[in-house]
Amino acid sequence: MKISINAFENGKRIPVRFTCDGDDISPEIHVSGIPEGKHYMIIMNDPDAPVGLFTHWIIYNIPASVNILHEDIDKNSITEDGFYQGKNDFGKTGYGGPCPPKGNGPHRYFFNLYVQDKRIDRDKISVAEAYNTVKNKEKTTYMGVYERL
Repeated sequence: MKISINAFENGKRIPVRFTCDGDDISPEIHVSGIPEGKHYMIIMNDPDAPVGLFTHWIIYNIPASVNILHEDIDKNSITEDGFYQGKNDFGKTGYGGPCPPKGNGPHRYFFNLYVQDKRIDRDKISVAEAYNTVKNKEKTTYMGVYERL
C-alpha cells in the first residue's frame, strides 16, 4: 500500500490553503496497492495536540479502484463520489485542516491509510468507531507539518 500527496513532500510543511488559516480544503491524495475488491479508509490525525490525539478527518468506503481522492472533497457525510465521512474531533463531518494553537510549535499531521475488511454501511461514524474498525490493521502513513505563529 502507498499513499502520497503532491501538494507537499512527506515530512514537510503543509501549504496554508489546506489549513484553517487558508481555504481549509482537503489535498489531492494518491493511493495504490489496495487489494482488488476491497475498500479503504484514511484517518488524518494530530498526535501533538494539547488534548492528545486529535482526529481531523475520517473518510471511508473508498473502493480499491479509486487511486486519486481529488482536492477539496465536499464535507457531506456521503460525498458526491459516494465515499463516507465521519465526524472529526472538531465535531464536524468531513475534512478539518490543521489548526494548532498559535505559538504551540509545529504539529505533525498523519494521513493514515487502512484497508477495510468490509464496507461500513453507516455515515458519520465516530472517531472511536473508526479506530475500532481498523485496530490491529496494517497502515501506511504520509505526514505533514504545520505551525501557526
